[in-house]
Amino acid sequence: MAIAAVENNLMTYVINEMHISCLPLIYIGFILLSVQAHLLQLKPPKCNMLVDGDQCTTAKGMKALILYLSLYLVALGRGCVKPNMLAHGANQFNKADSKQCKQLSRYFSSAYLFGYCSHLRCLDLNPLGYDTGFRVSAIVMAMGLIC
Repeated sequence: MAIAAVENNLMTYVINEMHISCLPLIYIGFILLSVQAHLLQLKPPKCNMLVDGDQCTTAKGMKALILYLSLYLVALGRGCVKPNMLAHGANQFNKADSKQCKQLSRYFSSAYLFGYCSHLRCLDLNPLGYDTGFRVSAIVMAMGLIC
């Protein structure tokens, strides 16, 4: 409950006080992550952390700045959208109507099912490269806005 309260306060603050729409933040964050995952210049040298742990070079300077900025943008944008997305969809149903009550239950079940399936789908995209996974995430979210 505390996390939901923080997310709601964050969303209210960012939108009402700072006048920033949260959705573009998610896209900008995923675009930055995609670019960083695609360009070798923006990543430290390849290294297997399990084998070479101490010898691996961590991201520093501009590489770290791009990584953290993109992660913060995704987290901020997602934090503004997530707590209200299900409530907004649920608000479209009339709870006094028994037929719509069943549809409301189906709505929540399918929303959670597809939400968790999307996490599994991202694991399938890993062999194609992280840049592809981030790109697909941004494209699917854009399609969700359009549809």
